[in-house]
Amino acid sequence: MSGTPMQKEYWSGPAAEQWATHADRIDAMMRPMTDDVLRLAHVQPGERVLDIGCGSGATSLRLARAVAPGGAVTGVDISPQLLDVARARVAQTDLPVSFLEADAGAALLDQTFDTAFSRFGVMFFEQPSAAFTNIRRHMRRGARMTFVCWRPIAENGWAMAPLEAIKPMFDTPWTPPNTDAPGPFAFCGAYSGASRLEQDRDRALGWRQCHRRGRELGREHGFFAPHRPKRASDRGAGA
Repeated sequence: MSGTPMQKEYWSGPAAEQWATHADRIDAMMRPMTDDVLRLAHVQPGERVLDIGCGSGATSLRLARAVAPGGAVTGVDISPQLLDVARARVAQTDLPVSFLEADAGAALLDQTFDTAFSRFGVMFFEQPSAAFTNIRRHMRRGARMTFVCWRPIAENGWAMAPLEAIKPMFDTPWTPPNTDAPGPFAFCGAYSGASRLEQDRDRALGWRQCHRRGRELGREHGFFAPHRPKRASDRGAGA
């Protein structure tokens, strides 16, 4: 997530309080996407994982179970409220997880990682190219990254249904979200996700072999949210 005042203010204010209060409910709604992207991440025992935009820590805890024994997870987020929830959760376990309040796209971390992971976190980067470059600096040789983000708003019923309901009340035509700005749909444009990494690789981002995958989520999950998991993997680029 971005560390600019706008993002920091949002994720430290009343909205973050609501996210923290409803963390269990949100994690339950996100579980289908979480299951998919964790399968793609394929983390292994003994690996060190960077969880980008870890929020209330649900993904960090699942990653920690996957890398045990011998591995460890570092969850990074800019929201103190969500990190309070994350730390309370991990305190009830003996899992190898630590949390850091910072912008993963700009922070100087004191270790390197085998894999980076994010569930709906990287789409809040203010400067994605710089952020992915910074993350790559903290990855070991042969490291990989897996993240999930939303497809276009028109393909997401959870976002479109309420908009369609209130459109008749608009005084001006509705404008779709800016896909070049931080937010839920930041990575759904032409310059997005894996394509962003591939197009920028000549700018020394250091990521290679970028892939996109998608899956539709139906009503049985209680969350009308088609999404496209996107994986970027590095095979041999220098850390």
